[in-house]
Formats: sequence, C-alpha cells, structure tokens
Amino acid sequence: MAILGAPARSPFFDYRQISEMSFPLVAAPDLIAMSPEAISKAELERHPQVVAKPSDEKAPNTGLLEAAPKLFVNDMSTKKDLLLAGLGWGRLPDHMVEAEIARGDLVCLPTLGDLTLPICLTKRAGQVLDPVGRRIWEQL
Repeated sequence: MAILGAPARSPFFDYRQISEMSFPLVAAPDLIAMSPEAISKAELERHPQVVAKPSDEKAPNTGLLEAAPKLFVNDMSTKKDLLLAGLGWGRLPDHMVEAEIARGDLVCLPTLGDLTLPICLTKRAGQVLDPVGRRIWEQL
C-alpha cells in the first residue's frame, strides 16, 4: 500500500480517496513585474515554468503551459528553491508554500485557475491484504 496524489488512475491499482491537496500557482514577486491578478497567460509564457518531473514516465503532464520555457527538476524542494530565487513560476502543494506566501516571499497567481488533486490510499489491483492491511484499507 501507498499514499499518493493521483491525478490519473491506472487499472493496475485500487484507489481509496482519503483527502485532497491544493497546488497554488506561485512565483517570487520579483519575477512578475505587475499585480498577480493582472498576469495573463501570455505574460506567464515569457518566464520559465519550473516542473518537478514525476518518476512515472506515463504520468500526465498536469498543468504544463506548452509555450513557456521549462526548467525540469527532480524534487519539490529544488523546485521551491528555484521559485524563491525568482527563476520561474510553478505549482507547489499548499503546505509547502503557506509560510512563504504569508511573508510575501511568494505570491499566488490566479492566471491558470485552481488545481486540487485527490490523495489516495493505493494497492495493487486484486491484492489480498493481511489483517492489518485490511484494517487500514477499511478505516481510511
């Protein structure tokens, strides 16, 4: 079993949604020279989109802005560091950026709308669970 964000579902796994997580679109205030509410899609395309590449090569490219240059990173911490340095814009889980938004180190950009992903408990499809696994599956 595993807990993961599931933007897409695979027929090879069983899923049980246990929560959801918001991913605000953020950038350092220095990167965007205007009010966050005034940022257009065309303006975003002028700046690099920082993207954490999933380890699952078949995972959908959720939220990529095709015309924007891309900076690919391997993890969310590196992505956050690049965003704070003003090197691009992107989405991060709300719990990773709450403090930075409150301090003004990052600003929310409403340009591409909200993104909320389901958080799911998963297991291999048809997997028989032991008693403890069954209890976890049933209780969550």
